[in-house]
Amino acid sequence: MWDFIVDQLLPILIIVIFSIALFIRVLKQKQRMCRTIHWRKHRKMTIQLLSISFVYLIILLPYAIVYIIRLSGLKNAFSNEFYAYTVFFSYFILLLFPFVCALSLPESLIKLKNFFQLKQQQQTKPTNQPIFTKIKSHDKIFQDRPFSIICHLPFKDPRSTPCDDTFCLECISKWIQTQNRSCPVCRRSLSIDELTQVNRPIRNMLDRIRVKCTTCGQSELSRGNFKEHVEKTCPKMQILCSSADIKCPWEGQRDQLDEHLSNCAFHSLRYIITPLMTENEQLNELISNFRSDNQQLREQTGHLTIQANKYQREIQDLNQQIAQLRTQLQNQQIKEQERHKTSIFNEMIHSNKNMQMVPNGISLLKGVWEYIDGENFDSFMKEIGVGMATRLLTKGLKLRLIIDEITNEWTVRFESTIKVIEYKFVPGVEFHETTFDGREVKSIVIFSANKWIHQMLDKNGEKSVIIRYVDQNDMQLVEMECGIVKARRWYKRAT
Repeated sequence: MWDFIVDQLLPILIIVIFSIALFIRVLKQKQRMCRTIHWRKHRKMTIQLLSISFVYLIILLPYAIVYIIRLSGLKNAFSNEFYAYTVFFSYFILLLFPFVCALSLPESLIKLKNFFQLKQQQQTKPTNQPIFTKIKSHDKIFQDRPFSIICHLPFKDPRSTPCDDTFCLECISKWIQTQNRSCPVCRRSLSIDELTQVNRPIRNMLDRIRVKCTTCGQSELSRGNFKEHVEKTCPKMQILCSSADIKCPWEGQRDQLDEHLSNCAFHSLRYIITPLMTENEQLNELISNFRSDNQQLREQTGHLTIQANKYQREIQDLNQQIAQLRTQLQNQQIKEQERHKTSIFNEMIHSNKNMQMVPNGISLLKGVWEYIDGENFDSFMKEIGVGMATRLLTKGLKLRLIIDEITNEWTVRFESTIKVIEYKFVPGVEFHETTFDGREVKSIVIFSANKWIHQMLDKNGEKSVIIRYVDQNDMQLVEMECGIVKARRWYKRAT
């Protein structure tokens, strides 16, 4: 059993677990240093780890599982023939393991070759002094390590830290902006504001690095001029036609451009199309300006409409307030008038309750009277609620009025060609009356200062007052009042 654990089970666990752990460690390291994972660079490592894990999992793991089950007492779970096959296939580990190890042999040879070359260079003394012997101490470090430890590429826009380390600006900025606010080398606290640009000699040295264009294959290009080479001179670079701005669809290598231009229909028509395009751009600019002005006018119109609506609402509110105030004022005036009339009426009742003798001025009202003229009588009748038909009917009538008194009981009789109305009353005593226009009212008549005061209250609560007296011309004057409407009528004695 111990032989199985040492020879079979432990190698499976150790090799598989450590292979997976190593792979995860590489991924975590790339993520921590803010670097993208280039699978092409890690292809060999991935193949090595997966191949050795595959060998142990596929070939040796079935045998280990069957053996553990048989040790548990479940010998009948698998047949002896299946167990013999698992044992047989487990021996293939010895045959396949050298081939798996051979996958890392080329990389080992390269490392050994570099190691021996380095030893040989150390033994050989240089004939010339280094090119950067007069650069500062941290520049010597830069000379020994001309690549960024973050991206492992030559420095691009290098920046120095207070601890004399150098990094690409983009790399160190991403490093600081993540959770790592420290130097990748010395772990000292670091911020973007502390970064400084490296001196001119170092930037010149970086620009003099020799590179090769992978597109056209030209080598010995200085890194400082590589961008110009790509944009202007690389013969294999994919470019557009010079007439692409007038919709030429051609795209090809730079060394094929001259041949294309000799046959390009767009290029031959360029001197015709260019003025049209210029004019079209100007027209488009004018249209854009008009649209912008139109949009501004629409916005201004919208603001003015909002303000106008606001002012309209305010005007409506003010009109409502004015109407309410006017109604309140009219109601207050009516209440004051009614209060005043009621007060006068009560005073008259109180002063005439015990009056036994009729004033001389009231006695002059006795007799027969004929209607001669009126003033604002139609408005008065309208105010007390008389309909238009009745008003028109009574407008031209010649009334005959008869007033008589027997033992303090007065009789009033109206005679016309269409109707005769009569009512009786005792001064100071309320009585029910049917008026000439057909209204049912409560009435009371009071004599005061030679005036006949007749107050009426209809079923709608509308009050009216009629005052009769004889003027100096022996004419009976009738003054009528309802609300704010006043009217007068004149009668003369019948002959």
